[in-house]
Amino acid sequence: METLVLIIVIQGFVFGAFSGFIAKEKNRDKAGWFFLGFFFSFIALLALIAVPKLDKPKEHVQPMVSAIPPSPPVSTATKQMRFLYIFIGIVFLFVVAYLLRTYN
Repeated sequence: METLVLIIVIQGFVFGAFSGFIAKEKNRDKAGWFFLGFFFSFIALLALIAVPKLDKPKEHVQPMVSAIPPSPPVSTATKQMRFLYIFIGIVFLFVVAYLLRTYN
């Protein structure tokens, strides 16, 4: 079973890398096509081969994040409460996992 999972992961990386390489040669988003090739392997590769090559690389698009005004500063007390809630949540998850393990 572990061998099958290993083969599937290696196959995903091979198809992902090959799809990313072809996408770069066609002036397309290589990271996006890598993940498509990783998850959909041969189907994504065929789709990438079918799409035409872009004439020029995509120019840098201004992110929408710059259009959003900055948020107000967060107080130290709020930051400490956030960390406390995260810590309590992690402890809760460990307790639930331990209880599920002991009752099974």
